[in-house]
Amino acid sequence: MTAIDPIPPLFAQAAAPKLSDQCARVLAALRRGPVGTIDGIRAELGDGGPPILRLAARAYDLRKAGYAIERTLNGAGGTAIYTLRTDNA
Repeated sequence: MTAIDPIPPLFAQAAAPKLSDQCARVLAALRRGPVGTIDGIRAELGDGGPPILRLAARAYDLRKAGYAIERTLNGAGGTAIYTLRTDNA
């Protein structure tokens, strides 16, 4: 290879961050629509998997991986609702 050759696809693919199972489940749910903290606790992510008790931590992990996750608070002391911006879906 010379200095001007592109990066081989094998190396480019390896550089992409691997998501944990929980992050992948949350991302799939966010692609379907907004997800609230109660949805994660009740295991209502639509995939039949176990509950995700730390949805905020998974949203943080997804943000670190480059996804645009927005949070809105529902009510005075309410739960958080997470949405995936459409330019990242």
